[in-house]
Amino acid sequence: MTRLRSALLVALALAAGFAIDPAAAQTIAAPPPGDDPRQRLVTIYGPGQLGTAASMATRLDRTRREMNRGRPDNTMLDPFPTDPAVIMDRAQTALNRARTGCQVVDAAVMGLSIDNAVVYEAACAAGPGYLVVASIRPEAVECGALAEGTDHRDRDVDANVVSRCMLPGNQPTLESISDYARRAGVACTIDEAVVVGRDNSGAVFEVGCRDTSGYWVTQENGEWRRIPCLKVTGMDGICRFTTVAERNGRLAAQVTDTAAAGCNVEDATYVGSSNGRDYFEARCSDGLGYMLEVGRDEQVSNAWNCANASRIAGGCRLTSAPAEG
Repeated sequence: MTRLRSALLVALALAAGFAIDPAAAQTIAAPPPGDDPRQRLVTIYGPGQLGTAASMATRLDRTRREMNRGRPDNTMLDPFPTDPAVIMDRAQTALNRARTGCQVVDAAVMGLSIDNAVVYEAACAAGPGYLVVASIRPEAVECGALAEGTDHRDRDVDANVVSRCMLPGNQPTLESISDYARRAGVACTIDEAVVVGRDNSGAVFEVGCRDTSGYWVTQENGEWRRIPCLKVTGMDGICRFTTVAERNGRLAAQVTDTAAAGCNVEDATYVGSSNGRDYFEARCSDGLGYMLEVGRDEQVSNAWNCANASRIAGGCRLTSAPAEG
């Protein structure tokens, strides 16, 4: 419980959200024409890509030698392609070798990685875009893990850092964030989305659901997962697209087939987590209250009347439980 609380607080502290309009999504301008990638050392701050850079002259010379070992001088290859078709082809090759399934529709050279390989950004025909290191074993990082405002706190402040995707086709939209949410198991009709910030695993997004409670969506060990807004707000986070009535209504629907069936949830709070299960307290409009145990599938596995819940997370606090007997 402490680890998740810390992650949520980090995300809240670094909040950099913006509302997503599918017709007018924010974009980040590409580097200006005079910004030559040959003059930029870049480091991807994302999964497996932490580090600092050596001098540009040393790195570029080493990369050029490695690329052209055994080639005659008149056929020397430049580590940094300038032809758009060549850039797309090399980005596609790297992403194919990384087994991403991306069909590249736009690509740009970002600079050199920490291991002296060329870094490309690619937008895909479908699904997420990527930053990819075109090394012997290419490593691709989804743009969704590198949203704006997600610079790693331990980065070298003097380095040129790639911490977000810049191509217009890779900017967060309602559609792209909804895709992350669906991969996390969110089944509602998503009508709003926002970039919240980051936790230690990558970017954090909020999605709003039509007529019901929404979620925060983030990554855990490379997999997208959802965090219900009732849990988010119970850990000092903010769900701007979910009302109290929607949170309570969602919880009331979850207890339909349990001992708490019929509870018209008037108030609810997140209590804590243990062994992969979350615990919530619900106060009903008739004065009764329940402690609820909920699994990652959001199914209620146990419901205890507050009169019998004194040993569950310290007992109920929203409800004055009657004495037993």
